[in-house]
Amino acid sequence: MSERSGLIERLKRVFPSEEETPENRYFKLVVLVVAGVIVLTVFAGAVTFLFSLDRDFQISVPDLAGKELPDAILELQERELYPRLQVRPTEDPSERGYVIDQSPGPGAQIRARRHVNIVVSSGARVDEVEDYTGWDVDEVRLDVRALTGAGAPLLEIGNVQRIFDDAPRGTVLEQDPPPGADITGPTRLDLVVSRGEELEEFTLPDFVGVGYEEVMQQLATQDIPFRFDSVVAGIDDEPGRVIEQEPEGGTRVDSGTTVSLTTAEPEDLEEDEAFGVLSRTLPEYPIPVSLTLEVVTPEGATEQILEMVHPGGEIGIPYRVPVGSTLVLRRGEDTLVEQLVDS
Repeated sequence: MSERSGLIERLKRVFPSEEETPENRYFKLVVLVVAGVIVLTVFAGAVTFLFSLDRDFQISVPDLAGKELPDAILELQERELYPRLQVRPTEDPSERGYVIDQSPGPGAQIRARRHVNIVVSSGARVDEVEDYTGWDVDEVRLDVRALTGAGAPLLEIGNVQRIFDDAPRGTVLEQDPPPGADITGPTRLDLVVSRGEELEEFTLPDFVGVGYEEVMQQLATQDIPFRFDSVVAGIDDEPGRVIEQEPEGGTRVDSGTTVSLTTAEPEDLEEDEAFGVLSRTLPEYPIPVSLTLEVVTPEGATEQILEMVHPGGEIGIPYRVPVGSTLVLRRGEDTLVEQLVDS
């Protein structure tokens, strides 16, 4: 009991009291404040250090497999981890630019500011030309597109010559470069393709008197190339309907023959509507391409007018759209024409 009383008395002498002179009280107060600041600083530093150590050990490595490289790097940086890159080819061209492996694996616990090894695919290793003899030309096109991936094309379809042969229509008979040729840079693949023993023919329907929109959609659905013209409706013409056709209905024509049609202009247009024909001469494509025509209204709405496979050459597409709209003709993802409809 006496020891506790002695300790209390000594602590009392440490703190200022009213019995002491003002100078002693001020001195003790300053010493206590400085000591408190030192203790708090040391305590805060210790807590921060311990928290940092704990955080280092608690970081979980994310699962990066299947993610594009920029996304994977960003995810590592968000966790204060650094990427170490390796690149290697894979069998699947579609994996180009994606993470295919990592070390440490997903869920591993590592400290911050450590490196994570990630392996990124450079795409398929293509160093020689495939033997496409006997393939269907559409299958060749798809294979070449797959080899291209997201980078610069290694192979692209060049000239496609079609000849009569007893092989099925569309079969590749010859190719240049030949199978096994080394690919050292961008290479054009020229093909000789069978047209079959004779041209495929069909009987052309009679479109005279039918509305131009119905005719256009029927031809587009059957991938029959067409070219529309328009004239002001005469006394005997019904507005908005086909009045002339070449070749005539009932004629036997070869597949791929362009049908020329003339339609009488519609007369029931609203004040803010415009009618016309978008006419262009497209390149002759070695393989028919996908064409689409869209209209973007002044309000920003998009509507598709036409979608078809087209071999190239002349085309004329009738349209009836709000004034101020923009017509956009595309070949695949490439924009061929942008035209403002101002009247």
